[in-house]
Amino acid sequence: MGSTKTLITENDYVELLRPVERWPAGTRGTAVSDHGASKLVEVSDDQGVMLDLLEVDEVDLELITAYPSVPPPSRAMSLRH
Repeated sequence: MGSTKTLITENDYVELLRPVERWPAGTRGTAVSDHGASKLVEVSDDQGVMLDLLEVDEVDLELITAYPSVPPPSRAMSLRH
């Protein structure tokens, strides 16, 4: 019986399964943009300062924590005073 890989979406916390550029396997970051089969992953330090942005194939990522994307506020809400 095969397993189903969980889809990674924006805001999810992920781990690299293989080295990417200067970052070793095991490096963790946040998927900040979904490009279909690849994701743009932000690597940051423990203070939240961005260190790098990596374009990574989804098959080379493991989902650590899924976070829902926050929808933009509706126009009606933004017009309230």
